[in-house]
Amino acid sequence: QIVITVKYCMKNDVVHKDIKMENIVIDMETGKTILIDFGAATSRNIKTKEIQGTVGYVPPEWFLYEMYLDEPGTVWSLGILLYGMLKGTLPFSTEYEICTQRIEKMAQMQDLTSDAQHLIENCLEFDFSSRFSFEEILKSNWMKESTLSWNQLISNS
Repeated sequence: QIVITVKYCMKNDVVHKDIKMENIVIDMETGKTILIDFGAATSRNIKTKEIQGTVGYVPPEWFLYEMYLDEPGTVWSLGILLYGMLKGTLPFSTEYEICTQRIEKMAQMQDLTSDAQHLIENCLEFDFSSRFSFEEILKSNWMKESTLSWNQLISNS
């Protein structure tokens, strides 16, 4: 749902720039997600010299080149979000870790399915030009895996 939401936002010229767990609300009755807090949002293709997002979700090209590319930057944040949802912690917490320790953190995903690992690795590709697009995320095997319905999930808890 979040991938579809940010894709829709960008289609309508809005880049959120602060995608993180704290900015996602889940309706506990329906399972629908809502992306909130557009305080760091900008119009597409606006170049900025400051980032207002949360450090642990910021892509390496921001730290290295002061460059935030709309879709690749958002895909990086989505990869961090998915890692955090599946592992219960963020992979990086500092600029140094984001720019230097990618391989070490990726090795810590061995308890995830190969499809989840593949999706996260491609969202967190260091080279922004090689990162997955929104379409590639939506077509990934992990996104196609069947899951419990929302009603099944909440009745099991």
